[in-house]
Order: sequence, then structure tokens, then C-alpha cells
Amino acid sequence: MFKETPHSLSSNRIDAHQHFWRYDPRVHKFIGQNMPVLKRDYLPEHAHKELTQADIGGCVAVQAPQTLEETRFLLELSDAHEFIRAVVGWVDLRASDLDDVLAHFVAHPKLRGIRHIIDEEPDEFFESTAFKKGVARLAHYQLSYDMLVCQRQWSLAHKFMASLPDVQFVLDHVGKPDLKNPNVAEFLQALRPIAELPHVVCKLSGLVTQGDWGSWTPFDLRPFIEGAVELFGIKRLLFGSDWPVCLLSASYAEVCGVVDDYFAAFSESERALLWGENAIRAYRMESAAR
Repeated sequence: MFKETPHSLSSNRIDAHQHFWRYDPRVHKFIGQNMPVLKRDYLPEHAHKELTQADIGGCVAVQAPQTLEETRFLLELSDAHEFIRAVVGWVDLRASDLDDVLAHFVAHPKLRGIRHIIDEEPDEFFESTAFKKGVARLAHYQLSYDMLVCQRQWSLAHKFMASLPDVQFVLDHVGKPDLKNPNVAEFLQALRPIAELPHVVCKLSGLVTQGDWGSWTPFDLRPFIEGAVELFGIKRLLFGSDWPVCLLSASYAEVCGVVDDYFAAFSESERALLWGENAIRAYRMESAAR
């Protein structure tokens, strides 16, 4: 079985947001008819070349389908592939047997977080007492929670996260700002309350698919990258590619290139934070250095 780890002198460079799947239209229903590039298997052996060329030594595998089978699948992949440094899985956080399920999965050392795809839920989802209690339980197991929301949900997400200060939250895709109707001033104003929460970090990921696929330019994304830096600061930003979903709009190299170009003027220590050290801390990963 393929087990090779991407070789890199900078082995602590981490892609904090990757997906893997064996494509099954019955399971991967989120892959629509307008997404033919995603209708195939995307596995660690397919990602290996991309990571190696980008000088990235590890990744965080993030759930896509919301099933326990998905969590098991990603953990099994992490056993077989050393460069999968952490897994963000899914469990039913509203389940009555949640503690039993979490106790089972946290026995695996690479389970470091949980995610539920809230951006597809009605706004009332944030008001679920069972869900809130479930997210609160993650702190007991030293698990983070990946918050996947879209721009219209930011105020609800802020209220929710503010009420759970003991949980480490990771905001996916800079909160999925509306880049089809970009308004930088509105973006900064609306996202600032979330950024002011000290227990929230932010993934600089997913921006290339928030606008019109394939028509973006680095100039279009720059104000939102700049805004993320202003709001969260370099110590609370994590690079993530959102591969293979990013392929709807950009190659892996293009995603990395936009971030590399923007942060080229930052110090070496600051770039190290963005490209890995922040992810290692947020997901409590052991250092990759040997």
C-alpha cells in the first residue's frame, strides 16, 4: 500500500484543509451536475504529487459526507499515509450516545476535530440545545470544532461561538464570504465580531470557489486575504487548499501561488505560522520535525 510521505525540508508546512473520497453518487450528493471534475476518486496517492511540488509535508483531512463511515474512512487513510497528520471527522453531536461515540473515536490519535456542515442547515439549527451541548462536549475530549458557515450566518455563528469559550473553533474558508457580490467594507464589519473571539482561528482557504468559478484573479482575492490578516492576525490564520474542491476554479498550484505571493513580503517566522505552525497548534498535532 502507498505510504510515502511527501519529502520536504520544510516538513512542518501543513495544508489544513483537504478532502479525500472514493466517489459514489449515492454518498457524495453535494457534487452536482456542474462539478464533473469532482466525479472521480480523490485519494492520498492523488494528492501526494501536489503536496510535494508545493513543499508541503502534511495535511488535515476534513470530512465531506456526514456519516460515521466517513470518519472511519479518513482515520483509516491516516493510518496508511503518514502525511495525513490530523482528521476532522463527523459525529452526530445531537445523539444521546455522543460520549460513547466520541470516546471510541478519540482513541485514535489523529482525530483532532469535528465538523458539521452548518451552511446547508436552516438558521434555527444554531438554536438546537442538543447541538450546542454536543459541541460543548468537544472541549472535554480536546477536540476542536470546524465551523462551516456562509456570510448570511455570521451573526448567528458569532453568538454561538461566543457562548462556548472553552471550545477551540476553526472558521473554515474565511467564513465563505460572498465573492460574487464583493463588498470589502461589509466583509470587514460583519466578520470582525467573530475575529474578536480569542478562541477562534481562521482557515485561509476556499476563496477561489466563492466567486464565479475560473474567472477570479489574484487582484480579486487580495482584499479578502488582506482583510483576514487584519481581522485575525498572522498568529490565527491557517493555510488550507480545499483540494480537490478547489479544482472547480483553480489548480492546487494556483491556490498555493496566490497565498505565497501575498505573504512573500512577510517575515520567515510569520510565513511559518501561516503555513503550518498555527495548524499544528490549533489541531494539537505533534511537530513533524525529525
